[in-house]
Amino acid sequence: MAQYTNCKLIYINPDNDNKAEVTTVAKLGFPGYTGKMLLAHYTDDVKVKQLINLGDLYQIGKSSDEIKEGTYSSVEDHIHQNNHCVSVKRDIDPESNIQFTIRNVVGRKDKTIFENEIEAKRILDKEPSNYSYMFKDGKWYFRYWTTRFEEMNHLRISHDEEEDG
Repeated sequence: MAQYTNCKLIYINPDNDNKAEVTTVAKLGFPGYTGKMLLAHYTDDVKVKQLINLGDLYQIGKSSDEIKEGTYSSVEDHIHQNNHCVSVKRDIDPESNIQFTIRNVVGRKDKTIFENEIEAKRILDKEPSNYSYMFKDGKWYFRYWTTRFEEMNHLRISHDEEEDG
């Protein structure tokens, strides 16, 4: 089911000697959801850094701000009410049922840092995600499994539009 399609987010950090900072998103990683969120809400280095610094994510949302306090019946309930990113490390109680669902996809960890883009790509080729998104020089790039990264635009992500529902 597309709902649990994972992806990798890669940020080539110009403020850190172009090291590649990588995190995993457990749910809705396909371009029709995550790709659209990235293009619409994470378009500059500041916002992308904030997103990557959350570490592994359950799901991406419109904002990487801290979750508002409140009682929610599920993580999905929170996402629908607030549309924030859900960081596994920051926002999900280790004793919750949701941990069981995502434990094989992501951990409770910070971003992983590679020396450079080439090293990150080499590791990702050995352990590919369904989708990978890379932010470099102010642009988002996309690849499916181990294909080449291509600049992402509205035409490139439209093939998964049907999975958005």
